[in-house]
Amino acid sequence: MGKKTPTKHGIEGPTGEATKTATELLHEGATALSRDDVFEALRCFRQATKVEPMNVLAWFELGQLLERMGDNPPGIMAREDLWKEALQSYGIVTTLNPRHAKAWAFMGCTYLSLSERAYDVKTMENYSQLAVIAFSKSIDIDGGDAPAWFERGMTFLRLKRTEEARDGFARATEIDPKHARAWWNLALLEEAGGNLQTALTAFQNFLRLEPSNREAETRVIQMRIRLEVARSKPDTEGNAKALSDLDIGDKLLKDSNFPKALQFLNKAHDFFKENDNLEGQIESLRNTAAAHKGLHQWTACIESLKALREVSKVAKDLSKEAEASLNLGYARMKAGQNRPAIEDFLASTALNRQLGDKTRLADGLSNLGMAYRNCKEYDKAIETFTEALLIDKELKNLKNEASDLTEMAATCAEMGDLLKAIVHYDAAIQVYATLKYSFKIEDLKKTIKEIKKKLKDTQATKHP
Repeated sequence: MGKKTPTKHGIEGPTGEATKTATELLHEGATALSRDDVFEALRCFRQATKVEPMNVLAWFELGQLLERMGDNPPGIMAREDLWKEALQSYGIVTTLNPRHAKAWAFMGCTYLSLSERAYDVKTMENYSQLAVIAFSKSIDIDGGDAPAWFERGMTFLRLKRTEEARDGFARATEIDPKHARAWWNLALLEEAGGNLQTALTAFQNFLRLEPSNREAETRVIQMRIRLEVARSKPDTEGNAKALSDLDIGDKLLKDSNFPKALQFLNKAHDFFKENDNLEGQIESLRNTAAAHKGLHQWTACIESLKALREVSKVAKDLSKEAEASLNLGYARMKAGQNRPAIEDFLASTALNRQLGDKTRLADGLSNLGMAYRNCKEYDKAIETFTEALLIDKELKNLKNEASDLTEMAATCAEMGDLLKAIVHYDAAIQVYATLKYSFKIEDLKKTIKEIKKKLKDTQATKHP
């Protein structure tokens, strides 16, 4: 083989053809990644490290790619082998540049991944310790890296070093108040340590970032109940029993065992009411109403929701009052009580406007539109559905947008404006096509076909 010699643009091979520089190979690798061709990217990055063995970026990109491939190994490639090769690449980066904070942090993440896949405790602990060392070096270089603090907290958690884990999560939230997972883990550790007020604050911060997370909402309510219990003159045994009944009732409700759930929820509610625990009453009544709803016991559901709304008013909890009014309207509508339902939906939408909760406002408006339609107040129904549609478009909630259009179409069809009904159904089909809801599309196409037949029959009757 001929000897390779330097050229102006790279290294000349034995045939006189110049090979690519590391910079060119890194660019080609990034292009390959953009089209999800990981094998071509891997070839480019590996070649870049061979062309320029002292190129820090080449080794760092190679490490990142290997780590990513280890998270989701392609074909027959072994996960652990990919991660170990990634560690070698990061090791070279930190040798060439000991203050490369990101390389230390990613090295820690790779060790943590190996720890999570370990088959025995000793191996898990060894990898976890190595992860702690790597994260600590990264934090020493860049103390403002929230993910590094968080990941070190996760590693300490695996080592059962809960205080150090808690500190890691706390620092992550200080640096990045929008780090939802850090707030969640901090809340769990504070709760486990008996720091209920701090746990409540952390759960509330998480819920602000993920407002649709039902588990977080439940946790906030539970924390409030426990704090209220702690502040009261406690019947310790009775409080513990009521909290247990509430928890069992909640689990039975999720399992759709509604009759059994009601037994426990009613006992919990009676105790909370007797002891003036407003948060306990609110949560037990919410679940009681949900159980009656599951059983289609609309009269009992209505009574629970009316009680819930009144307790929420006493507690000055506008969000729960709005929720109770919305659900009360729904239950009344199911019971055929459309006029009272309209008043409930109006109350709900007014409160949600005040709270600035656009998601629940749109939900309330959609239900209000249906109640207006049931009362043959078609113009008000269309106006209400239109407002709901505008909000759902703003929120980019395609599923609700399609539903709003469908309800508008059904209203137009019911009031005899069949051409407008077709327009709205067509618009709903376009949205469902984006969602790839083929079953909805087929249903609406059948409805349009029926409307067109009705139009044709009508025209034939007018012009025999």
